Amino acid sequence: MPKMSGMLLYQKLRNIDPHLLFCFITGDKEYIQCLKKNIAEIEKIVIYKPILLSDLRNKVNSLLSEKKSKLMIMA
Repeated sequence: MPKMSGMLLYQKLRNIDPHLLFCFITGDKEYIQCLKKNIAEIEKIVIYKPILLSDLRNKVNSLLSEKKSKLMIMA
């Protein structure tokens, strides 16, 4: 992104809503290694390029299922 890094966007959005689902899509595996210092669950929320539509669908479904499970536990 030209004016903001993905990490900065992630932090700003998490400050607004800590329960917001987020997914990084990148071709830069070294960048993700750097993010591991700040985001414990990074491997759960990253998709590496090139991606297949099925990979994206599976990642989104996985994130939604995990969030739904957490919500059911909290209820």
